[in-house]
Amino acid sequence: MPKTTLEKSIENAAANFALTIVGAVKGATLAELIALQAGDKRKKPGRKPKAKTAKAAPVKRKGKRISSADKAALLDTIVAHLKKNPDSGCKVIAKKFKMPSRKMGLYLKELRAKKRVKTAGNKVAMTYSVK
Repeated sequence: MPKTTLEKSIENAAANFALTIVGAVKGATLAELIALQAGDKRKKPGRKPKAKTAKAAPVKRKGKRISSADKAALLDTIVAHLKKNPDSGCKVIAKKFKMPSRKMGLYLKELRAKKRVKTAGNKVAMTYSVK
């Protein structure tokens, strides 16, 4: 298939470009070639390096740690509350003790593991009472 004039002109331009590049490389010194190969780090395209930032401050806990004796006393008072108010939900118990329901859920989970309370229902609708 014969080449069109567009294909011929593209081939001529590519050949001229290649000859120009070869001539430039032949005329360059060794130092220029090494510098070209290493490249200038500042002139490379792409993302700019991020500025160094200070490390984040440690997270401060809102609640205090509770001692094992205080925890045992708290669990006993929860059980006493459940004796007086059977079939209470986690949110109701948490409101009574003025603590977050998430934290109260952990204490109730521990009471369940120790088999000190019994439960009815599932997930959010779970109610607690004393065995």
